[in-house]
Amino acid sequence: MPVHVILGEERYLQETTTLMLCQQFGVEDELSTVHYSLLEHPIQTLIADANTTSLFSSHKIIIGTHAYFLTGKKMKQTFDGDHQVQVLEQYVEYPNSQTLLILIVPTDKFDERKKVVKLLKQKATIHYAQPLQEKQLVQWVDQQCQVRAIQFEASAKQALIQRCDAQLEMLANELDKYAIYGKQGRYDYDDVMLLTPDNLKSDVFLFIDALLMKRFFVAEQQYKKYLAEGEDVFGMIALISGQLKLILQAQLLLDSGLSQQAIATRLSIHPYRVKIALQKSRQYHSSLVQQTLLSLLALDVDIKQGKMDKNYGFELFMIRFCQV
Repeated sequence: MPVHVILGEERYLQETTTLMLCQQFGVEDELSTVHYSLLEHPIQTLIADANTTSLFSSHKIIIGTHAYFLTGKKMKQTFDGDHQVQVLEQYVEYPNSQTLLILIVPTDKFDERKKVVKLLKQKATIHYAQPLQEKQLVQWVDQQCQVRAIQFEASAKQALIQRCDAQLEMLANELDKYAIYGKQGRYDYDDVMLLTPDNLKSDVFLFIDALLMKRFFVAEQQYKKYLAEGEDVFGMIALISGQLKLILQAQLLLDSGLSQQAIATRLSIHPYRVKIALQKSRQYHSSLVQQTLLSLLALDVDIKQGKMDKNYGFELFMIRFCQV
C-alpha cells in the first residue's frame, strides 16, 4: 500500500520510520521527495502532487507533516479555505502506485469519528511513534545495543537512559559513540559516568537529592559545575522548581488512582520521567518537597525584584536550606 500514516509525538520514531519507508520504496533522489506542512498547505495540494508524474524519476515521495486535521486538535492554519478530506478519501481508494504518500500525525490519537480516519485505518498502513513506556524503552535500548554489538550492565543502562533524559535520538547518538569506543565486554556504571556527559536537565536530581538530604558541599559542588558549564541561575531555579512540582503532581495523581502511564498522559510527559518522580516522592516526604519548592520560588521573586544578586542569593539559599 503506497499510503502510510505515522501517528505519535516521538520525533525520532517519526524520522526513522519515514526513512525506512523511503528506503523500502527505493527512491533516493532528493529531487523526487517533496515535503509539505499541512498547516501551510491543504491536503488537496498534496494529493494533486501525488497524482502528478515526477520530472526527475518514475517514482516520487510526498511527505505531509502536521496532519492535525485527522485529529480533534484545532491548530492555526496559514492557508485560506479548508482541507478537502474527500479528495484524500478518493485517493486512498485509488492511490497512485508510483507515489509513496506519508502523512505524519504528531499527536497521541486520531479523531475516530471522522470518515477519513476510518478509511485510512482500513486502506492505509498505520505506524505508531508514541513515546515508549519504561519496559519498551529498555527493550529498545537492548535492540539498539544488539545491532551495534555492545552490552551494558543493568545499572549502566539505567544511568545512560537517565543521562539522556529518555530521549531516543540522544540515546542513539550515545550508543553510536559507545560502539566506536569499542570496549570489550560490558560497559558498567562507571563507564557511563565517564563517557556520557551530564547536564542540568538530565542530572537535576543529583542536585535535588543533595539539597533534600541537607548535603551542602555536594549541592555546592553540583552548583559550581553547572555554572562552569554555562548554566544560568534563573534556568536552574526554573528547572529544579519544575522537577519538584512534578514530584508533587505525580504523587497526587497516583494517590487519586491513576497509573504511571495515565499520569504521563495527563501531564503530557515521558513515562520514564514519571517513574523517576514517583521514586523521589517515595524517598522524600511531600512537606519537605513543598518547603523546598516554596523557598526556591521566594528566591526567584527576590532576585527578580532586585533584592539580591542571583548568584549570591542562590548560594545563600543553599546554605540556609541545608542548615535547617
